Amino acid sequence: METIKAYIKRKAALAGGAVPYNVYVNGEKTASLMIGQSLTLNLPADKPSEIKVDAPSSKLNARLSKSAKVVERAVTVIPQLVKNGRVDINIHSVVKFSMWNPMEIVVDVQY
Repeated sequence: METIKAYIKRKAALAGGAVPYNVYVNGEKTASLMIGQSLTLNLPADKPSEIKVDAPSSKLNARLSKSAKVVERAVTVIPQLVKNGRVDINIHSVVKFSMWNPMEIVVDVQY
């Protein structure tokens, strides 16, 4: 079976720097990334793949306060849009001015 190479990199950001981000592919945890780390995955070329990123510490905040939310973001890699068998995925966080949800994860996919 043919595969697509997905290059995932966690870029530096002011928010969430000390927090590892979990990476899931189609619901299965594949890695935890700290700032500056990267990961290469082989995704199936015959069907879409969902890549989800979450910040585990936000799950604790959500348990402690009903107003807090789990910080996560998901994207779907669509094989028909991939050129040259490669997709680049950059992950970073941005600061939000909220006590219980101080950051948001941004996942940028470049086909």
